[in-house]
Amino acid sequence: MLMIDADSRSNKLFKDEKLRKAGLDLDKQVAYVGEALGFNELEELFTDERWATAANLRWPRPAPRTWSAEDFTAHRGTKKFSARVLDMIKSEAAEASPNGKPAMLNGLVTTLTAPEDVPHQLREVFGQLQELAH
Repeated sequence: MLMIDADSRSNKLFKDEKLRKAGLDLDKQVAYVGEALGFNELEELFTDERWATAANLRWPRPAPRTWSAEDFTAHRGTKKFSARVLDMIKSEAAEASPNGKPAMLNGLVTTLTAPEDVPHQLREVFGQLQELAH
């Protein structure tokens, strides 16, 4: 199973023909994450509340300020949500900030504690993976 950010459709590595040539069934083994919801990136699937919770745990602002959902909502609808969020966190939580998008996403997912914390589309893809494993 291959999960690809929707905006990566334009990347030559992820063109349909190239994926088919690699032996992948585009209907069963490839998921363009976020696309059905109009999102470009995996990071956009997580709610602003989830982002604020993770940021307060992993990359706190200097006291007395804390992160709120609105801080993340402000970056919705932009082409590169994750890059803008990363820049915001780096500017506000300097020494505690993640050193890149992978570290930021890892920081976010390590704060998930309940199934409903995981975006619905990801739960669906994970369900498909479980089916493939049986």
